[in-house]
Amino acid sequence: MSHSHYSYKDYSFSHSENLPSATTFHRHMHNSFELLYFVKGDANYVIEGSVYNLCPGDLAISPRKFHYLDPLSDACYERFVIYIPLDDLPQKMADTLSDFGEIHRLGGGTPVDLFFEDWKAREKDLSHDRIAEYLFYSLMSMLIYMERLSSDATEVPAITKSPMLDSV
Repeated sequence: MSHSHYSYKDYSFSHSENLPSATTFHRHMHNSFELLYFVKGDANYVIEGSVYNLCPGDLAISPRKFHYLDPLSDACYERFVIYIPLDDLPQKMADTLSDFGEIHRLGGGTPVDLFFEDWKAREKDLSHDRIAEYLFYSLMSMLIYMERLSSDATEVPAITKSPMLDSV
């Protein structure tokens, strides 16, 4: 199994592939935007009580919301995760991420999908420091693309929701 981690400024980038266990993933929250790009596995993603079945290529966005992965089997779980500091983004990008919704199925071939495919390829041919710098500047381009997306067209509905949490 593998794990790589890169940092640039206050941004954090990681790419992991491992065998999940129910005790590995705990309910948690970050004071940053978390982008999780799901590559493969057999899992649900729970955000604030809403449950989403993940498919390859799904993008999860969790700004200051409790969330966790719920493995459904022992299938290998591969994902990319980016932590973006809340106060470091231009306001328009921060608003886009805040309003975008939780899980998005982009359909493959989008600049978002290509960003993560390219990241995986760059891990083989760039030094650690250059990858971190490359990811930071490429991320800005991807976020500009996301500003143009209609979240209604790509948002994945929850398979279950917690009515109690919705009312709160």
